[in-house]
Amino acid sequence: MVIIGNLLVALGKILNLLISIGYILFLVRSVISWVEVDRDNQFVVMLHNITEPVLDPIRKYMPAGTIDFSPMAVLLMLYFADIFVVESLLNIGFRLK
Repeated sequence: MVIIGNLLVALGKILNLLISIGYILFLVRSVISWVEVDRDNQFVVMLHNITEPVLDPIRKYMPAGTIDFSPMAVLLMLYFADIFVVESLLNIGFRLK
């Protein structure tokens, strides 16, 4: 059971790291959309290519308007995943140790 507990803790920590990286990516994407930046900048293009596949399906369910709320929806989903999934994995893993 200790090995399974360690595996769950490791998975929880890796998932937490990936979610944290997602937070940063989508926050930077939101800030870039509010300010004037060079759209041909390599960093901006890379950020757009990474985040757009996640944002595009969400936009289909969001109302169209002048403000794009899809990054906020993604941030809320990441927050939920961090609290629910990661914490559950960590709690179960620590109990099995």
